[in-house]
Amino acid sequence: MTSARVVAGKATPRGRYPHVKVVGDVVYVSGTSSRRPDNSIVGATRWTIGTIGYGYVVPAASERLTLQPSIELALAGVTRVGGGLFDPAVFYGRRRFYSLSFVVRMDWGMAGHRMGHYAGPPLAPGMAMPGMDHMSEGR
Repeated sequence: MTSARVVAGKATPRGRYPHVKVVGDVVYVSGTSSRRPDNSIVGATRWTIGTIGYGYVVPAASERLTLQPSIELALAGVTRVGGGLFDPAVFYGRRRFYSLSFVVRMDWGMAGHRMGHYAGPPLAPGMAMPGMDHMSEGR
């Protein structure tokens, strides 16, 4: 005989797995987690990240050398969701983060620096990444 049951006052089971299932003399108990009865997760945090950046391909004297300077600004914030023991402000020392990155990428003799081959519909004119114009041809 098989019987299954969901325990009242506990978090809603994930998928079709009940909290307890009895098959003969064996009792199967589904894994427990940090979810509360209202299905919130203990210690969960919510990250909000926004980035803005700009990159440019510098025409080089050599056909083999490509320079790509870029700059990126990132703003991030973290908040507590549903309480719990973990407080991001205590752990990280603050709730808001800022990052400014400046990078110069140098490619020597590589027109396509991405690994692998990306299949899909042809790219619209002007939509190819810098140095990847050849990827939109003949797709």
